[in-house]
Amino acid sequence: MRNFACDTISQTQEVARFFSDYAQKGSCFALYGDLGTGKTMFSKFLIQSLNPKIEDVTSPTFNIVQTYECSIAEIWHV
Repeated sequence: MRNFACDTISQTQEVARFFSDYAQKGSCFALYGDLGTGKTMFSKFLIQSLNPKIEDVTSPTFNIVQTYECSIAEIWHV
């Protein structure tokens, strides 16, 4: 397992782009952190790296799951 710590939004975006290079159908990325630590921000950057047409990425807190289409597969943000 590899850990990444981001102190800025730009660092979070950079790490998300790094992960998007390795994303493929069937990939699963687990994010761990307290409320408000940037998990949805990371997910937004990752999803937008895979499909730049997606503008609105929201937290799945109340809906349980949000789905997004991209070229490699449907993304489930849980």
